[in-house]
Amino acid sequence: MAILKEALGETGEALHLWQQAKSLYAAVPVAAGVAECEKNLARLG
Repeated sequence: MAILKEALGETGEALHLWQQAKSLYAAVPVAAGVAECEKNLARLG
């Protein structure tokens, strides 16, 4: 969903969704998911 929001130009919503995804990946934990989210958050933020 974050990728879609970004494609639609809704950067704020995309950032929020990437942060939510990062939190979920961290809770499991899935290091690759956290890394992907961090990469996208850095790129957008």
